[in-house]
Amino acid sequence: KKYRNAILAYTAGIKQRCPDPTINAVLFCNRATSNFYLGNYRSAVRDCVLSRKCKPDHLKAFVKAAECCMKLEKYDEVLTWCSAGLTVMIF
Repeated sequence: KKYRNAILAYTAGIKQRCPDPTINAVLFCNRATSNFYLGNYRSAVRDCVLSRKCKPDHLKAFVKAAECCMKLEKYDEVLTWCSAGLTVMIF
């Protein structure tokens, strides 16, 4: 539950610019989760977008972004994230 420390650690990992896109996607998504638990929903969505840039089929990024959009009461965006996530799951 040390989310602020986790954000700093994930940020340090991201700054290392690992050549493996999966690792980068996980780092962004984990930072998004830490931001989510601190109530930083917009930052969390931004990290989910960055996670998808690293790995477009990273399903956890879709789920976390949809959760954030629910908290922000952006229901159209929730549907968009969920639909896109389902598309990734099907293929």
